[in-house]
Amino acid sequence: MGRAFPSAWFAGTLAAVCTLAILSLLSYSYPNFPMMTELKRDSRVEPNMTDSSGNGHDRGQHGEQAEEYECHSGLKYLLYKPKSHTLDDNDNDEKKSWPLLIFLHGAGESGSGAASEIVSEGIIGCPPVELHYKRAVPELYQNFVVASPRTDIGWGRSDRIKEFALRLIFNETLRIDPKRVYLSGVSMGGAGVWVGAKTGVFAALAPVCAAGVARPKHINAPVWVFHGENDMVKKAGNAECVWWRT
Repeated sequence: MGRAFPSAWFAGTLAAVCTLAILSLLSYSYPNFPMMTELKRDSRVEPNMTDSSGNGHDRGQHGEQAEEYECHSGLKYLLYKPKSHTLDDNDNDEKKSWPLLIFLHGAGESGSGAASEIVSEGIIGCPPVELHYKRAVPELYQNFVVASPRTDIGWGRSDRIKEFALRLIFNETLRIDPKRVYLSGVSMGGAGVWVGAKTGVFAALAPVCAAGVARPKHINAPVWVFHGENDMVKKAGNAECVWWRT
């Protein structure tokens, strides 16, 4: 969605990521964190991360290459870990915990194929694309574990968003700090952020040009809304409605 306005999304998404980084440092949290039973380990999918020239992207100064995984439910996702996260894995000393950013793509990237296919011009400026091409801001690639799931049925179910977040939080190898789990998304994914707001899992929310509007009673975390006035696909009035309803 919104391929005609990549620059507006780029600016909005970078601002959203920086916002989440600041919130992470301030440690906003939701106190009543839910528990769940043990989940099966997600299976790793063989990588197929290439650019338009057919060349793969190796590990670089920005951190590790994103890896693709598949849940037992069939949901596929890209998982990025900072380079220092891997260094921690080899350290016998006490290991630090990490903030988690979950990014939800728009309708244009929907599908049941490989999660790596969401790395497209349709979401230029968004975390999975900028991390893939080594253009992400340091606040993101140095400080966050980033998960980017792919869907072919939209982001309308809060239980699916919640389950995905929890399976990452309870994955001991990721060492996620449950008090610093954040949700962002663009267009259809921005609407998914409002859906995820009702789960009580996320410490902060950053929807970008969301395709829907929020119900204030479901928002119980800090929010920073981004929407360009020149967006002809999803009207900026969607974002304005959030404040009129609060």
